[in-house]
Amino acid sequence: MKELDYYVQIAEEEIEKDAGRDKIFAKIDDIANCKWVLPDAIAKLPGIRKATLTDPADALSAATRTFSTLMPHFELQPMNPSEGEAQRMEMVEALLDWHFYTMNRRGAQYPLWDIVNSALKYMAVCFQVEYLPYSFKGRDDPQAKYAKSCGDFVWHVHNPQNVHARTNSYGTQSVVLKVKRTVRDLITEFGEDNKGIKKLMKALDKGKDYDISREEVEFYDYTDWTDRVKWVDYQEPIEIMREEHKLGFLPWVYREGENPLLGKVVSANLYDDACLVATIERWN
Repeated sequence: MKELDYYVQIAEEEIEKDAGRDKIFAKIDDIANCKWVLPDAIAKLPGIRKATLTDPADALSAATRTFSTLMPHFELQPMNPSEGEAQRMEMVEALLDWHFYTMNRRGAQYPLWDIVNSALKYMAVCFQVEYLPYSFKGRDDPQAKYAKSCGDFVWHVHNPQNVHARTNSYGTQSVVLKVKRTVRDLITEFGEDNKGIKKLMKALDKGKDYDISREEVEFYDYTDWTDRVKWVDYQEPIEIMREEHKLGFLPWVYREGENPLLGKVVSANLYDDACLVATIERWN
């Protein structure tokens, strides 16, 4: 395997490449969350009251509720015209439907809801596929037993702003996830004996008093077709894990369109203008 610096450089290049996209996505988030700041010059007018429109957020919520109630059905094309092959494909389709159904019941939120919402909001869907028999290999504790009883797969749906992929004409080459995580969360996942965690704790101890349940660091998770690398960025990149994953595939789904539904609204500044007009109308 290559050294950590190689993966850090790839991550930095992909994050820089997506900077323009992420600014648009951040504005879309503001619209979806009804966040709008009244200009200072207008805010100083006597008797002014801010009017924030909820129409785009309401439309996104309604569409998400509508489409997330429709469970998808998988259809596979037989590889040859024989009757046995057709029957085999039907069995595989039924198995995929069952895995999707059990996966969607797991946890407090439905992955299908998050997938639909992400597609509508950003015209992008990014999630990791975790195969539990592989992740929990050798574990027989109650949590592992319960997790595996609800199906073999977990989908971790991520905000596309946190996911950066290298792609070419052959498909996705690598994916890096960048998120903020608490120190306690990292200790829980990787353990206090992890060399990277020890190095991070030492660096934190030299800096300031901190609460491990609230202190956050930038966490990176890089995956390509052969390697899995995880590190945190605190004063310098600190390696948490670097190994070959030996899965034989890239355990990510990364799909992105070019024109989000609210993209033109952001580009033309229409939401800000509409909220400003509504505020002035209320004032008058």
